[in-house]
Amino acid sequence: MFPAIDPFQTPAWKKLEAHHEEMRSRHLRDLFTEDADRFRRFSACLDEMVFDYSKNIITEKTLSLLFE
Repeated sequence: MFPAIDPFQTPAWKKLEAHHEEMRSRHLRDLFTEDADRFRRFSACLDEMVFDYSKNIITEKTLSLLFE
């Protein structure tokens, strides 16, 4: 069984909170302007379904911190 861990008290959560503060002032239009490949990098296809998360205020760093 997994140990009882409060995710809100982990170092990873603290980093994610700090990143959230950095991203608060970002605008989606700027993220698209800065990255012409944004849709390709932040979407996934499964057969005929498209999962488009490019329209969220996230970066590669965001994903890295979420996976941490």
